[in-house]
Parts: sequence; structure tokens; C-alpha cells
Amino acid sequence: MTTEKKILIQLADILAIGYECPNCHTRFSVPVDEFEYPLSKCQNCKQTLVNPAGLAPDDKALSEFVSALKELRRRKIGETLQLEIAGLPEAKS
Repeated sequence: MTTEKKILIQLADILAIGYECPNCHTRFSVPVDEFEYPLSKCQNCKQTLVNPAGLAPDDKALSEFVSALKELRRRKIGETLQLEIAGLPEAKS
């Protein structure tokens, strides 16, 4: 017998944008409602987190994602739309 487990989240379940520095591994997050622009450098060691404006589209893509998320939440589409996320691997018996 095969079983499948799916994890679905609503847009309202996305509370913050989290960062982890690839250099010092400091973690911090910005609440979606307070997000104004992507953080390009670690607040601890100043390592680059996302490419700054003008050099690559990383910051633009992240800004557009958060803007779209805010707009969809404002429109209340988040009440009918769910996102499927990867779950933990099932233990084999």
C-alpha cells in the first residue's frame, strides 16, 4: 500500500521572509507586512544575501514575489488558494 502526505498552506500562513547568511549562518526574518525591499547584505557580517539592484534580477524577483503575495492576500484570494510545500520524507518501515 502506498500513502501520500501533502502539506498545504494558505497565503495568510506565510508570515515572513527568512534569510540565512551563507557565511556566518545568522538567521533573521522580515514580516511580510513590513517587507519594503530585499536585504542585500547580512546584518551581522555584511556578506551578500541577494544580488543588489542593477546587477542581477534576484532582488527584483523577490520584491515582485512579496508584492504579489501582499496583493493576493489583500484580495482575499488566499482564502481559496493554497500552496503545496514539501514535507518531511516518510519513514520506511
